[in-house]
Amino acid sequence: MFLQKEWEPPLEPPPRPRRGMSEREERWLLRFIFVMAFFSLVAPIGGASLIEALAALLKL
Repeated sequence: MFLQKEWEPPLEPPPRPRRGMSEREERWLLRFIFVMAFFSLVAPIGGASLIEALAALLKL
């Protein structure tokens, strides 16, 4: 009835726009990862030092 016989579907979908991070966002993310990795290594040492200091104050 209303079918167009000349129309054919496209062979490939249109290319998607790239959703990458900007250079500024990438630098921020790398700094954040570095700081978090540093704190994950330092925090247990700092926690143990605080427990030892508290134990020394309380003379346990």
